[in-house]
Amino acid sequence: MSLYEVFKLVLQQSAEGEALQAVATMQQGTISDLSAPVALSAARLSHELKIPMADSIMLATARAWDATLWTQDSDFSEIPDVRYVDNRTKGSTANHGLQRDADRLSCQTSVCS
Repeated sequence: MSLYEVFKLVLQQSAEGEALQAVATMQQGTISDLSAPVALSAARLSHELKIPMADSIMLATARAWDATLWTQDSDFSEIPDVRYVDNRTKGSTANHGLQRDADRLSCQTSVCS
């Protein structure tokens, strides 16, 4: 999911080469397949926290790996074990922060304890 989301976001804001580079950086971490236990956990989280399917899969995956989920998605801003980073902070620019953001988001697919 995060490979999809990061590739799409960077592609919308920049060139395909930069989007591919961001995904290549993410692939240096561990890529986790969606297992049945994680899918069921995600469904429970989606129901309990009222968050979208993709978000609940990301959170369930992070919890299954005992990892920290880093995100700029405001749907996670009130979830205690998630590191929400407000991307609206003063002085940040989309073009200068793309690689840094992709690196931070790579924790969604790798173990970032």
